[in-house]
Amino acid sequence: MIEIREHWLDRAVEDRLGEIIDKYRSQGKDVHNVGALRKKVDADLNALRGTAAWIALKQQYDPQPTNKVAWCCVCDKPVARHSVSAWLEDKKGNVFCGQECRDNTDKHPISFTEYKRRVREKGSMTSRRREIVNGEVVDGEEFTITYEQIRNIGPDIESMLATIDTSDSEVDWTSDDSLV
Repeated sequence: MIEIREHWLDRAVEDRLGEIIDKYRSQGKDVHNVGALRKKVDADLNALRGTAAWIALKQQYDPQPTNKVAWCCVCDKPVARHSVSAWLEDKKGNVFCGQECRDNTDKHPISFTEYKRRVREKGSMTSRRREIVNGEVVDGEEFTITYEQIRNIGPDIESMLATIDTSDSEVDWTSDDSLV
């Protein structure tokens, strides 16, 4: 039978062996035969092959590379971490594709409370829905929301969408030129 050795398995064996030796020493026991103990730890770890514990151990010592994807909150351009493109983030967790979008504060997302305050000041707001056409985000139909429609709604999005007639499309609460 051919034994398959992963490059990370030796580190896992040595770490587990160190834990066991430390445990013995904390109990006041001496460790005389480290070689035999190492073989036992190696056999125990190899016995985990094919189980969820083996996958967890492999992920701990040899994690799979991840490629996280995000979208710029200003221009909706897709950006990916750990690849050629990178992005900037602010303290609120907003993602920007570059310095130009980060500095364009007129287009930054706003909270529903801020949106509600702006609607209250103006009485009503007219905006456009965001739609995806041929893989690109474009402005869709225009809609108007009055302060009376959102007056008693809290920041809970589901309760808000249930009371506002959105014609089966979601409302984009981001700041746009009509709100400034």
